[in-house]
Amino acid sequence: MSLPIDSKPPVLTENGPRNLLGWICFGLMMFLVLVVSLIPGKKAKTELTGHEREQSVLKSVMSAKSLQTAIGNPTGKTKDPAQDMLLHSLDDPISSLVLQAKKDKLAAMLYAEMRTYQKRDVPVDLLVKLSQSKLPEDKAFLQIYTSAKLTKAEADDIVKKLPNTPFVYQAARVQAMEKAGVTDAISKYVSPLASMGVLIISMASLPFLVASMLIWTIFLRKHREKTLIPMGIPMDAISVKDADRLAIRAAQIFAIFILSDLVVHGLLMGMTKRINEAQMGAISGVLTLLSVIALQKAPVEGKKFSLTQLGVSRENLGKNVMLGILGFLAEFPVAMFLGEICAVLFRWLPKATHPAGEALERSHDLRVVIPILISGCIIAPMWEELVYRGLLFPGLNRLLGGLVPGILASSFLFAAIHPQGITVWLPLAFVGASSCYLSHQSRSLVPGMVMHCLHNMALFAVVLMT
Repeated sequence: MSLPIDSKPPVLTENGPRNLLGWICFGLMMFLVLVVSLIPGKKAKTELTGHEREQSVLKSVMSAKSLQTAIGNPTGKTKDPAQDMLLHSLDDPISSLVLQAKKDKLAAMLYAEMRTYQKRDVPVDLLVKLSQSKLPEDKAFLQIYTSAKLTKAEADDIVKKLPNTPFVYQAARVQAMEKAGVTDAISKYVSPLASMGVLIISMASLPFLVASMLIWTIFLRKHREKTLIPMGIPMDAISVKDADRLAIRAAQIFAIFILSDLVVHGLLMGMTKRINEAQMGAISGVLTLLSVIALQKAPVEGKKFSLTQLGVSRENLGKNVMLGILGFLAEFPVAMFLGEICAVLFRWLPKATHPAGEALERSHDLRVVIPILISGCIIAPMWEELVYRGLLFPGLNRLLGGLVPGILASSFLFAAIHPQGITVWLPLAFVGASSCYLSHQSRSLVPGMVMHCLHNMALFAVVLMT
């Protein structure tokens, strides 16, 4: 049933003492996850961080060359203006790195790689940080850039000693093999996908932005004309005790999510050679989703909440799916813009990363890609929408006495649960607020689920392609 635009749902009352256990437990679990996400993880001794811009430039240049090699146009045989332009794009990064090379090991490595790629000599005195290191990978790296030539056996030995990340090690593998006479080494160690991905994303950006601007224009016009009549959120007419019940159910689901992850990792820890982290995450996500479905049969404080009541049903399915697609087209560019603003404002903080994104950067193996696609782009959006928009949003809306406070509070909690940290809270909160709006407009969680899935899929595609 639709509500008039200016009306509010009836306020229900229910006698009896309140049960704050759900709010307390959910708050404690949120706090625990937030604290864990803010604690920097231990880095492997061989893992280097920083100089993301310089590594990105190097990766783009080498990916472009890999693409040229793959399509049968290896560079170096003829004068190639495009390749000359790519090589000159390394000039500015080299200028900034030369001032840091003697004190910063990663800067020295990038400087050596870029100079060698331009077929220029590398001053040995700038590699002093590497020459002082006792790590086998540093000695192997130094051998590449202080040797005029390598034998195939020497190059193979060096490649085995170099880690997979950061990207500068992949570039070093190429140089080692090329110094051993392997002409197509770049095709083996540097994927042309990044260069192709940037081209595809660039081509898709303009029509995407045009569609987004068109949707925003229509939305603002309809909003001004007051023709967007909301149907209300699925659980709008509830009592304060119902809000407490919704919090208990949200805490139960969140606890299941944490416990399922711990149990899966505990049971499968000895099978790490057969099952990777991405596969464990997918299994944990499936268990969480199945538990969510099963929980609707169990009452909370003597009352059941079905998925249909929470807003998950086939009613108006086609319309709600389309609304979710339109919501995605509208929110995604804004969320990306907010993300760029936060990246500038919080540039003094560590770069925002997600374990799934890091796993995709390390490997494009289908055994990694497919589980992340399933867990991150399908399962997680579904149960997150149910918890934050289906349970917490109406509960907070009732307790805080209005849609806006409910949207702000539930969206903040949604942003805080993500492991990337404070640098992405603003764009994530915007995603949450957009989903709240879709729920209020349609009386369904389906549009928000569709929007959320498409949002994660778009991020997944960008990381995978670039």
